[in-house]
Amino acid sequence: MGYIQLRNYAEWYYTKYFPSRAMLRDKLEKKSEDSECVQKVLDDLSFLIVEDKIIESRVHAYLSQGRTARYIRLKLLQKKFDTHMVDNALAAVDDVLKNPNTYQGQIEKGIQKAFQK
Repeated sequence: MGYIQLRNYAEWYYTKYFPSRAMLRDKLEKKSEDSECVQKVLDDLSFLIVEDKIIESRVHAYLSQGRTARYIRLKLLQKKFDTHMVDNALAAVDDVLKNPNTYQGQIEKGIQKAFQK
């Protein structure tokens, strides 16, 4: 796969899935064996990749689902986001994570499901 095709694929993949830089690199390396070309694409798209904002957005999305800090951290690390960035994002919402009202919706759904059985 040539540079132009690889770059187009990278732009499409990034705007569709908003992966971590490491995950994007893995996808590009599966498409092309030319590591220099992959690095050039990543360098050219560095202005587009804003991992800290993506992590922040995903943390808030998981919080709105009533997910715990442990769950959020695990999911983000599975997606190969930087450990320090994930920990910083979780520290920024520590008060929300410690608030029992955050998990009220999940608890109520669990109770409703238990009564329906």
